[in-house]
Amino acid sequence: MSNYEQMELNITLDGERELKENVMLSVEFAYDQLKSYDLPNVANRYEGYGIAANMWSQLAAKEKGVKDSMKHFLVTLDIGEQAAIETASSLYNSVTEVVYTATNMAAHVNKVMNDLFKVYSEIEEETPIEKMIEDGNDDGFEEAEEKTEENTEAEVQEDGAE
Repeated sequence: MSNYEQMELNITLDGERELKENVMLSVEFAYDQLKSYDLPNVANRYEGYGIAANMWSQLAAKEKGVKDSMKHFLVTLDIGEQAAIETASSLYNSVTEVVYTATNMAAHVNKVMNDLFKVYSEIEEETPIEKMIEDGNDDGFEEAEEKTEENTEAEVQEDGAE
């Protein structure tokens, strides 16, 4: 059992993985565009929340468009193929708007996060992770010793001596 190793099988399709990478690239691209506008830095968490809330309300409005398109699609099922095609086109456009708005929101939230981290870094000399590492050295637990043949032989001798 000492040679047992927990393995994880990643069954994500290459296409799905590439799509996620491309979404992340889109968000990075949107963030770079946002930085090029030379917007003022986010001063505090309240301002950051305001920006995020504004973006969220825009996203919610676009999501409502998708919801309305889906309702309309259901209504057009009895009408015919042409109406379904037009409604599917409307749904496609609504979903595309949601994706665009979500990407824009992710870019704005990334800016909020980075600006707040800069503000926090100026106040605090250590990052939260550095503090955790420093404080984590004395958590009351001891690391288990690695089992070697010498340790095993010493345990056998101790057990035999008793």
